[in-house]
Amino acid sequence: MDDSAIVTVLHSLHLVLDRPNSLEIALSFIDSDNTPSTTDLAGCFPDKTPKVVEAFRRTLAALDAATTVNAWTKGTEPNSRERRNRVYAQLSITEPLLSALESACPFLPIGPIGQTVVIATEHTDWYTPSRRAPHNFYWSQYRSYLVGKGFDPVAVQQVDDDTTEIVSRLSDPLSKNPYKSRGLVVGYVQSGKTTNFTGLIAKSVDAGYRLVIVLAGTLNVLRNQTQRRLDMALVGKENILSAFGGADHDYIDDRDWDAKFVAYGTLPHAKGGSDIIRLTSSRGDFKDLHLGINSLRVEKKDRSKPI
Repeated sequence: MDDSAIVTVLHSLHLVLDRPNSLEIALSFIDSDNTPSTTDLAGCFPDKTPKVVEAFRRTLAALDAATTVNAWTKGTEPNSRERRNRVYAQLSITEPLLSALESACPFLPIGPIGQTVVIATEHTDWYTPSRRAPHNFYWSQYRSYLVGKGFDPVAVQQVDDDTTEIVSRLSDPLSKNPYKSRGLVVGYVQSGKTTNFTGLIAKSVDAGYRLVIVLAGTLNVLRNQTQRRLDMALVGKENILSAFGGADHDYIDDRDWDAKFVAYGTLPHAKGGSDIIRLTSSRGDFKDLHLGINSLRVEKKDRSKPI
């Protein structure tokens, strides 16, 4: 399989991970002129094309671990034989690829990673798959960022499921009748709390929330550390450069700026997302209003409607 076909497969697997559906359709969607066949894909196993094998392994592991809140699972339990069969059916995987996957990426009944305990069970069911699908710019980018950093696909899926549970219990930001919602998420030291709330912010912004406040602790070192992690993994270069006019930004001397800060290629609004305007920077917190009071002004496209 040539390099262009490998790229097609990798992008297709990322696509079905976002929206589990026919792998063949995804392949054709990515590149209709260079679509690998099932036989071509099976020929990548067990070790002929390691990139493809590893991508399949990550994708299957993540879908195996998805919670039953996802409609496509049809109620099958995570990490069960029934779930793996459901994954094959959802992706329309047939022979000879099916046998290759069963041999090289076997189903492992390991049980769910971490058990999410949800106390508030009553809520308005507004954060549905149909609502999320067309508005997932920041979450899709953030998940790619985590995968690129080498996060275990099962852990990434757990973050996806947990943040979906949390956002679904917030008020719908587009509703004419919002309600107050309070919640508390508890995690041990080094348990992934920042990863979790970064994912939560990504989904909240995608859903339509206009203002996000992060209380990062009482010490400047913690506030600065949290600011940098959010800027690196979520805000991205374009949003940062926009605030500084593209010059003398607050990470100009940061050794990780070029290699580790996420880049969208353009301001997110050009790709269907929402631009993020920071009220704080790595050089100053909200007391200084380094980026100016104008940042708090919310543009109203239709002045006859509430914000």
